[in-house]
Amino acid sequence: MAIRSLLITISILAISACGFQLKGSYTLPEQYQQIQLQVSDPYSAITRDVTKRLKDGGVEIVSSQGESHPTLVLGKDTLERSNLSLYPDGQVAEYRLTYSLEASVLEANKPARQLSLQVQRDYLDDPRQALAKKREMEVLLSEMRQQISDQLMVQLASQ
Repeated sequence: MAIRSLLITISILAISACGFQLKGSYTLPEQYQQIQLQVSDPYSAITRDVTKRLKDGGVEIVSSQGESHPTLVLGKDTLERSNLSLYPDGQVAEYRLTYSLEASVLEANKPARQLSLQVQRDYLDDPRQALAKKREMEVLLSEMRQQISDQLMVQLASQ
């Protein structure tokens, strides 16, 4: 029993020593504990996802810009769709979806830090199942926005 407890303790120490963190748990640097969020559309889905990730990370979103508060500017988010394959009748069978977000971090007395984030997914399209594919596309876009939000948090944490 003592050996088992010792092995568990050593395993826990080894995992924590290597920097292991659960997915979605980001420790942001001290200067990002309060941040101003500047967006063109405060009600967009990407704004909601980024705001949720920031709050989950313990960040307080402030409304007025101050000397000590950095500003996260969310720029344009785009979804591009390119053809990967066709059915014999010429209809598109498979798409590659590319979701991208331009952002920047503004801090006092530092140059602006530009962030360009991108996620790609392949999507099979079957015109015979239009309703199911519409729902699948909505879920896929939601997952891609979450991945972009996670990438943004990783970029902020790596500062």
